[in-house]
Amino acid sequence: MSARVLRCVVVALLVGGILPVAAAPAPVHAAEYTMETSALYVVEPDERRARVSIDVTFTNTTPDPEGQFSLFPTVELAIHDTATDVAATDDEGPLTVSAAVRDDVNVATVTLREPLRFEEAASFTLSYSIPDGEGPQLRIRPSIVVLPIWSFGTSGTVRVKLPAAYNVRADGDPLNASREGDASVLVSGAIADPSQWL
Repeated sequence: MSARVLRCVVVALLVGGILPVAAAPAPVHAAEYTMETSALYVVEPDERRARVSIDVTFTNTTPDPEGQFSLFPTVELAIHDTATDVAATDDEGPLTVSAAVRDDVNVATVTLREPLRFEEAASFTLSYSIPDGEGPQLRIRPSIVVLPIWSFGTSGTVRVKLPAAYNVRADGDPLNASREGDASVLVSGAIADPSQWL
């Protein structure tokens, strides 16, 4: 699932001041930014949910056009369809975040404290919960856990933590299993293309 749905606002620099261009934001392509992520899934079968926490570092790599500059006022990530309790924070506290389905994709939009200019970066954490589902592809119960695990951004890592009592099998891209106390932990290592990883 691609998590590279973003918007960029171009602002014209005019003599005597800065005025926004009166046009809708245009979609931005991956070459115009980097988004490094580290995702943690904490599976809680007794509560019938998984908690997801994504640490994001977003950098604007869109050069300023002549007489203009590029801004990213928001960052958007595709999230699981059934996500609840969507929230975002940075070092200063809560950020405004909304979730909505667009083109059949559930997208979380995080509003940054200040729009990012060329070569500026912002870091924040996006979190949400995935509740137990009715279908065979999503079950989070004391008897069984079936959960699609995603990576996000333009590069990332994934870590999954669940009770050690479960026999773990990962289908798809590799996850290395280990034991940490009373938990099983699955770790992806570096993911160069999260849109192709599952």
